Amino acid sequence: MILSLPSLPPSVNRARKIHKRGEKRFIGSTDEYRSWITVAALKILEQRKGRLIPGAFAIDITVTRPDRRRRDLDNLLKATLDAAVK
Repeated sequence: MILSLPSLPPSVNRARKIHKRGEKRFIGSTDEYRSWITVAALKILEQRKGRLIPGAFAIDITVTRPDRRRRDLDNLLKATLDAAVK
């Protein structure tokens, strides 16, 4: 099964931020990260057309840079795998 995602995911550095609720602080997902996960998960659902993976599986991820900037691939994997799980 080959799936394509809409864009590069936000890096892990842009996926989390410190939120405040009154005096309490906690780390949570950013709006950008949650939005990308939602869009990517919908794209995956559209492309898999009801096909399920019945057992163990392996994932190969191919990333194409949209520009010449350097990126840390480890940072891109977490969001991609989170979308696949969702």
